[in-house]
Amino acid sequence: MVRTVPLAIAAGLLLSAPTFGQGTAPVSEGFDDVSSLAAAGWSRVNRTPNPDPTGAWRQGSSLGRGTEVFAPQAGAAGSYILSDYVATTNGVGGGAVTVSDWLLLPTRTVSNGATLSFWTRTSAGGLFPERLAVRLSTAGASANVGTGPDDVGDFTTTLLTVNPLLETGTAYPND
Repeated sequence: MVRTVPLAIAAGLLLSAPTFGQGTAPVSEGFDDVSSLAAAGWSRVNRTPNPDPTGAWRQGSSLGRGTEVFAPQAGAAGSYILSDYVATTNGVGGGAVTVSDWLLLPTRTVSNGATLSFWTRTSAGGLFPERLAVRLSTAGASANVGTGPDDVGDFTTTLLTVNPLLETGTAYPND
């Protein structure tokens, strides 16, 4: 079966170099300039309580402090997209909150055997549990991710979850 679907990556930390393979319209993104993503069909939706629009999915490299958070998997410094607790105005010390920050890939036609590859990581020894979910919508060119932090909207099919139990320590990839 061939179906045109949007894919979403939700509530993650770092995404680098996603690519589709085998039987799909090719897409490859190195995140060299995240300001160009919308023109290429990407969407960012922050459903985190008390969202901070400046902290949602943003260019890699810094948390607004001018220092590199991670070295990218490939490419120039800062060639990745980043989301974390800064997606909410609660920030550090502002109380527990579910970060629900969605990065929607451009809609593509996919078929059996299609693959999606990407790199993800968090900081070693992080204090907060991290989770990343890769979800699929079969509702056509939908950007409906729901309205609350625990909603998934049309993205009801989970393709992958990294650290589904929200464990701290080594449960999420550190490198």
